[in-house]
Amino acid sequence: MDGTTWTRPTPAPTRPGQPGFDEGWLPFVKTSPLRGSALNAALSNHPNLDLRDYVRDMTEYGVTLGVDAARLRAPSANVPNLPSARRPGPARAATLKWIANEVKKGRLRGPFTTPPHPQLHTWPVGAIPKSKTVPLSVKARVITHFSFGEDSLNDSIDHDRCVLEYVRYIDAIDAIEGYVADGGQPWLASTDLEDAFRIIQVAAEHLHLQGIRMVAEDGVEKWYCDGHLGFGTASGPRIFDSLSCAIHWVLQTRCDEAGLLVSWFHLLDDFLAVGKWEADARAADKIKTDFLAEIGIPEQEAKRVPPCRGLKYLGLILDAESRRVSAPEDKLDEMVATLQNLAAEGSIRTTDLERVTGQLTFYGIAFPRLRPLVSALYASSALARRRGWWMAKPSKEARADAAIIAKVLRTHPSTPFTDFYLNPWDCDDVVATDASGEDGCGGFSVKGGYMFHSPWPVGFRVDDDDISTCLQEMVAAAVLVELATPGSSLAVWTDSRTMKDAFGKGRSPSAPVNTMLRTILHTCAVRNVHLVVAWHQRDSSTSALVADVLSHGDFQMAREMVPELFGARLLTVTSAVDRLCGNVCSITRA
Repeated sequence: MDGTTWTRPTPAPTRPGQPGFDEGWLPFVKTSPLRGSALNAALSNHPNLDLRDYVRDMTEYGVTLGVDAARLRAPSANVPNLPSARRPGPARAATLKWIANEVKKGRLRGPFTTPPHPQLHTWPVGAIPKSKTVPLSVKARVITHFSFGEDSLNDSIDHDRCVLEYVRYIDAIDAIEGYVADGGQPWLASTDLEDAFRIIQVAAEHLHLQGIRMVAEDGVEKWYCDGHLGFGTASGPRIFDSLSCAIHWVLQTRCDEAGLLVSWFHLLDDFLAVGKWEADARAADKIKTDFLAEIGIPEQEAKRVPPCRGLKYLGLILDAESRRVSAPEDKLDEMVATLQNLAAEGSIRTTDLERVTGQLTFYGIAFPRLRPLVSALYASSALARRRGWWMAKPSKEARADAAIIAKVLRTHPSTPFTDFYLNPWDCDDVVATDASGEDGCGGFSVKGGYMFHSPWPVGFRVDDDDISTCLQEMVAAAVLVELATPGSSLAVWTDSRTMKDAFGKGRSPSAPVNTMLRTILHTCAVRNVHLVVAWHQRDSSTSALVADVLSHGDFQMAREMVPELFGARLLTVTSAVDRLCGNVCSITRA
């Protein structure tokens, strides 16, 4: 993420003196606060020559947008704006205010009383609230709709120019855990760059592609050209990340040269430093502040977090002291309220269902036990959107999952970092299980000193097509999850790849298997049990062979194969097996 493996997202701009260069209509004028000479000097030893050249062109001539002119529709200087910018009200006022501010900063060229370029492309603009708690009149997000209509600006940009490898939360957690393992006491610091995309200017040859038409308060039509990278361009994130990669590399290099034990991370305009010690983090934070001032990029003071033990990064709370990750409390409250309403009412606005499903998917990193339970909500959301329903009607499974998720978010609002690295053999309990088509299920604990067996109840029709060996194996896992200590970790070794795959996906095409799977997932979530399902070879693994013997109820042979089992406790699990099997079919105990 420091640009060492970076590749150019868009072609170089046409420079003065090159064929095709013409800035007679809208000449390039330097309006960015970015000090190109300082940045380019700092990058003089960057190992990626392409990145160095791209940043130099960016600072001297601006960037091209990666547009394929053959795929872009004919120019139009009179595209209507979004309704929010046309109707009187706070949204229109916010749009006009944004335009005035951008003109004042030199980023919008204009106003012009006639289109300033014969090939001007205008796009709809409008304003939306930037926050639910802040009114439009105070703070708004102005959107330029570069995807409007067919053959839009974004349609004409190749997908390859838009692909961006995003940083993973686990990368920062890796750094924290690595420093802890090395005896450190990690401290964190973060910042956001002010104005982000607006730091970067657009090359003269593409200024006409970001046009805006607005009817002013006096009723007069006015045109503008956006001279800086606009929010909403498909290639914008990757273009901006080129600058962020360059900054990242300089920060990491200067920290390394200073002998600091610090790891830098970034996602677009968000930067995070993880220091092994407080002194490392404080020194890295000063290096960052000094360098950003050196190249003329201001920080967002409201979002700058000086060195501390825990902070919010990319929407999640990273706590280096407790070594836990969680979602912000306000987001948790919002998700819980929506989920409780969904579970109780049975219907919900489709937009609300989509929002909470997206939030759960995003915050899934903080709640890995809940990830498989999102699938039913996602399916209900997709169905509602596909059928055009204003009010969605989530399935029975989705409503049950919503109730469980809401409960878990309240009772277990964070996850230990160690959960992300759990090896099956590092779990609190490690159990090998197996199931026999006729005789039942069984297994033994490697760490807990117990073994068990239960025959199948009468009526558990093991020869039915939809009662697979996967379901039989899951019965044993379900029993173990119920017996596990709340808050503990449990590894279950199975010789069923189908079972392992079902847990990996969080669903199964078989209704009975899906029922048992959901039972296990719900139990894990409520009891805060971290379940790891691992596969072992059926015929060549000792653990698998012993589990197979126990599935037939042969305790003596199991003891002979593993002498340590002579002192093992025998668990009574028959009643639990009966109840769990009864969830998927009608059974009786003979």
